[in-house]
Amino acid sequence: MDSITEKLVALTDVKIPDAMVDYRAEQILNEYVNRITGQGISLESFMQMTGETPDRLEKEAHAAAMTQIQSELALDAVAAAENFEITEEELNAEYATLAERYKLTEEQVKSAVHADDIKLTLSRRKAMDLVKSNTKTAEKVSAEEKPKKKTTRKKAEPKAEE
Repeated sequence: MDSITEKLVALTDVKIPDAMVDYRAEQILNEYVNRITGQGISLESFMQMTGETPDRLEKEAHAAAMTQIQSELALDAVAAAENFEITEEELNAEYATLAERYKLTEEQVKSAVHADDIKLTLSRRKAMDLVKSNTKTAEKVSAEEKPKKKTTRKKAEPKAEE
């Protein structure tokens, strides 16, 4: 998580249900295992090579899940406060981007990914862009407001008479 997201998450105070975190942690863990096994390595071999334990993997997945959910909720709050609207053009552009990225037709992407999911992603992206923009502006203003260092010159000493 970058520092901007960390600051945003720190400002939010939301109780996240354990079931929500557990579900997301399970998803994260499954994706992790799939990446490992997709490379032809069994989970057991991976844990043996790296010294990981099932308990530690679960704790890491749980921490990542909590962070992801907090970040998403914070961005959702920004998006709601700003009342972001996603246009058809933005939606179609995202479908086209996904189609190109995954080498699918737009129709295949539309049938695989629901429009509401795309809209949620786009509204979170807009929220993050707004937060980053405001952060950069605030940092710039803060830097400009700092008093400039005063430079003092040594006064020349009077020349000694010979």
